Amino acid sequence: MTKKFSIYKLLLSSTYILILFSVVFAFTEKGNCQTTTEISSQKEKQDLQNSADTRQKQLYIDPNYRIPPRIVPKDKVSQETTSFSLNGVAVSHLTEWQILGGSTFGDNINYQPSFNSIFTLSSQVEESLSNDNIFVRKHTGSYLQVRTIRSKKTITTTTKIPQTLLGFQLQLSLTGDCDLFYLGSNTTDQCTLTPGVVIDKEDNINPETLLPRNISQTSRVGTVVSQENLNFIRQPGFQRGIEGQEIGIDLYIPNAGAVFGNSISRQTTIRRQEEIDVLPAGSFSTIEQIIKVNHEKAVLGRTVRGIPVIPEGEEPWLYTLSSGASFLLPTIDPKLEGSDKPVDPRANRNLFLASNNARLPPASFVVYQIGVGEADTPKSEVEELSQLPSAMYNSIWFGFSPDVRISLHNRSYLEILGSERIIESAGGEGGVADFSNINSIVSFSNQIINPDDLSRFYVQAYARFFATEVNAINQTIIDEDTIYAPHISFTGNLTYTDKVFRYYLGTIFSDDVRSYLGADYNQNLSNDLDLNIGAIGYINPNREYYSQTWGSLTKNFPLSDNQHFTLVGRFNYAIDRPVQASNFAEAIFPSLASFLILEGQYNWDWFSIKIGNNFGGVLPNSLKNQLFLGTIFNISPFVNLSGYFAPIDENSSSIKASAGINFRLGQNSNSPFLSFNWSQYRYDFGTTPQGDDLIQKDNIFQVVIRFGG
Repeated sequence: MTKKFSIYKLLLSSTYILILFSVVFAFTEKGNCQTTTEISSQKEKQDLQNSADTRQKQLYIDPNYRIPPRIVPKDKVSQETTSFSLNGVAVSHLTEWQILGGSTFGDNINYQPSFNSIFTLSSQVEESLSNDNIFVRKHTGSYLQVRTIRSKKTITTTTKIPQTLLGFQLQLSLTGDCDLFYLGSNTTDQCTLTPGVVIDKEDNINPETLLPRNISQTSRVGTVVSQENLNFIRQPGFQRGIEGQEIGIDLYIPNAGAVFGNSISRQTTIRRQEEIDVLPAGSFSTIEQIIKVNHEKAVLGRTVRGIPVIPEGEEPWLYTLSSGASFLLPTIDPKLEGSDKPVDPRANRNLFLASNNARLPPASFVVYQIGVGEADTPKSEVEELSQLPSAMYNSIWFGFSPDVRISLHNRSYLEILGSERIIESAGGEGGVADFSNINSIVSFSNQIINPDDLSRFYVQAYARFFATEVNAINQTIIDEDTIYAPHISFTGNLTYTDKVFRYYLGTIFSDDVRSYLGADYNQNLSNDLDLNIGAIGYINPNREYYSQTWGSLTKNFPLSDNQHFTLVGRFNYAIDRPVQASNFAEAIFPSLASFLILEGQYNWDWFSIKIGNNFGGVLPNSLKNQLFLGTIFNISPFVNLSGYFAPIDENSSSIKASAGINFRLGQNSNSPFLSFNWSQYRYDFGTTPQGDDLIQKDNIFQVVIRFGG
């Protein structure tokens, strides 16, 4: 990315912030969306009303409030009313700090340890009651997040083929009288009768392939050879000549061809390695959430601002600089009309469910997020959750999302295992007297030369054939570089007790602008039947962001008070995700994402077992046939064991088996958590021309720990 494009992104971000200004004002003028949830208990509402009545009797009466704004003890506030997601981390007014860390290691992977932490700098909940009977709860907080982000992933696949190279070296020179070529009348001169052509062993051979880089020409046929040079080439062994006057042919070809195998091995091997580099990143964020309740409804307004610090890209300071403008944007203050009727203490819990059902871009950093919602209060006492009215929530999100750029490199070279082994060699040199029985005809440049016509000549002729044992190395290197691009998204949802409908659209401003539109729907059709369907479409899709449809249908069959059987059918159709052209490429860089799975699970108190099957080939670009088994043992409320095994799996890249143990020290969201997992990955690269299977099995271990306050 050029500097010019980076500045363009800054201007683009600023433009969208201005657009957000307009949308914010449109939201605040129009009103609020509909969502409700349980604000506080009936007793707390009654205490609030009694406190208001007492205040009215006091000498001083605030002209705007029956109860002026006051700080509420945190333990008096329901966590449900203040929960929200901040850059992928669940936060509430009770959150003090949380650290999640992990490490993955194995024979063929090199993952740097990663972590995600959040620290609450300030947090408080404020309540008030206005003269026109509007109860207001305002939650404000500021947070510091420090986490690692993936900057680069490299997948290197190395194929090692044992070979024996066949090579040769040919050395030849011939000098004779120059008048054979009518080059002059001086019959005492001698000329070279061969061209000066050299492939030098030291300088002209590529050490990685043992192939010539170039061929040098040092002289032409007919070049006059000095007496000093004639004396030099008559020394024993092949001599090119004095420096600067080299003559003759000297061709060194160590790689003239190859045969499979060598004395060390006749087995082709392959190795796939992964390496992930991470960088620390951070974000300072604030939230202002305002809930208002009157006698018939509740409204909610949520404003999140953030300044991410992302050390990735050519000019990362542009992210921070453009993000600071979010603190100039207004806070959403939802509108709600007051009345002379007292506040209804029953708040609809769907309000907060709807606000947290908003679809937020994953693995992203928020810069500015606003959302408003509303929901009616039940008209009568609620005995079942199904009697709660629905809630609506709409939100605009602006921030930075990851965009992965993929590059492919191929490299081939030879690993030399030993020195050259001579197969055959011969040679000699001499003049007319030494070759008096020569009876052959030689042609140079259409000039016929009969040795009988030579009164003086000298020849050097040497040849040797040899073999070199090597491993032919072929490497495929895939680099995934992650940059963060501006991203604006709009999302809304209708939340009922038994169903949720979400809709969303947005644009990611990377090198290729990616816009998307999607929706999903979840419904509990009955007590034992659940439906989930959805679809999203992208312009300029890539490996990470692509069009797809998905769905699932879950049926539960109660067997007894502590036993039940669950049947699940689910599918995903990846419409336009780029896929690999072969099984070999799929094993290197898996891309198939479509599947059609049917699975059943039996649950009995502390034990569950699952069996499932993926039907390959039903959907385009689908994962292949797979039969898998899974189980979970709940040893105690704080310890469980899990296992997985796939006896049938035709995919080129898959998990063959896995096992894990999880420990939880407590039952709240911030209780310490520790997890150990082992997985065996299997990569099938097909077969060699010799019929050998190319399969790699990796044992990968993962440790995850979480703790907080």
